[in-house]
Amino acid sequence: MQDPNKRKARFDSLVNVANLIPMADLEIESRLMTTKWFEYRFLTPIAATIEFGQRFKEAFRHYIGRNVDLNLAENVGGVSVVVPKQACREFTQLFLARQRADEFGMPYEAYLEFCFNFAERRKRKWAPRPNQLHPGPDAMEAWTDRLLQFHDDERKEYHLYYMRVPDQCRIEAFCNLPAQLALTETLRSYVSKSTRPWDDLAGKWGIQERVLSLGDFDDLSKHRTPAEVVAALKSAERSRRASIAPLASPTASELWQSCHGVPGARQEAKEPCSKCPQSASCAGMTSLVQRALVERYGSVSPPLTKRRAAGARRTAKSRANKKMAGAQALAEATAGVSLV
Repeated sequence: MQDPNKRKARFDSLVNVANLIPMADLEIESRLMTTKWFEYRFLTPIAATIEFGQRFKEAFRHYIGRNVDLNLAENVGGVSVVVPKQACREFTQLFLARQRADEFGMPYEAYLEFCFNFAERRKRKWAPRPNQLHPGPDAMEAWTDRLLQFHDDERKEYHLYYMRVPDQCRIEAFCNLPAQLALTETLRSYVSKSTRPWDDLAGKWGIQERVLSLGDFDDLSKHRTPAEVVAALKSAERSRRASIAPLASPTASELWQSCHGVPGARQEAKEPCSKCPQSASCAGMTSLVQRALVERYGSVSPPLTKRRAAGARRTAKSRANKKMAGAQALAEATAGVSLV
């Protein structure tokens, strides 16, 4: 079932982001949907950027409090999370920083914890801006190695166990979306290797969070007798049942993944698009968004059009200045020279 209001909100968000961010930067959103942390895979690019910005503001204040002035930290934010009406450098930098964070598949708060700690170890007095969270090409390999050491298996397990599971990833909403399949496979692998009690895992992921069916635990419990499995599940159900909240089935628009309808992001012949059940719907939404962009702004990528127009104006101005300078130089060279 479609919710017209949510569909309209998604459409407006897509038109807005295409007016703010060049299409060349939007094209990677389908790939980022497969790498970003699971909690963000159903957020629009703008919603994810706002979430990243909120976490950035918290990390920024903590950094200022530790390294500059505790009282000052209460009055600084580091970045605005208000979505602008026109393209601006600050929001673009925040958007691109969020995309770089999505490459590493971590919760934003954990990623920013590493980035700000890294800056602190370098004795930076002032906190880094969003475009300063990452090193240059020469230091990127060493920086990435440290990030992977920071986000070790123990930390990954902690984040996975305590994550806020999107309603779109629960069994009731499962429809073979790439985002759903990725979480299911990750959890099956995690459960098979975890040292936590088996009944705790079955209770959490099979009963409370309802991401895995109880049948998913069959292969993971082969070394237990049927009686042990039944007893464990009954125990898990008794301990978890009180905390289970009812779930209303997500609408079709709520099941749209983060890249759905983003101009330039759909790559029909490549995964995840080639195997996505929403591919046709995504193509339709993209077409509607691009049509609206042309009608409102005269281009499917307004930032690129504006950049080219600004470049053309600079070129024309430069040529005019050179022509004027040449005419002035000629006038000065011929001043006082008799033509007779």
